Amino acid sequence: MYFDNLPFGFADDQMRQANPSMKWILSDTNSGNLLLLFLILQGATANIEGKWLNAIPYLSTFQVPGLQWGA
Repeated sequence: MYFDNLPFGFADDQMRQANPSMKWILSDTNSGNLLLLFLILQGATANIEGKWLNAIPYLSTFQVPGLQWGA
């Protein structure tokens, strides 16, 4: 579960338009959790100017079944 205030995430603009009061996202998955945690921590500690990590190539095969959201 993470709050939808990250520069990246699983929610796209279409999902946000359909659910304007969405504040958090939850997924029940057995794999990829540490990768997501690493990316969130990296984003939270990126306190220098520079290039953002393009995580898309690393996530090309990553799937998140059963996404849920709530307000």
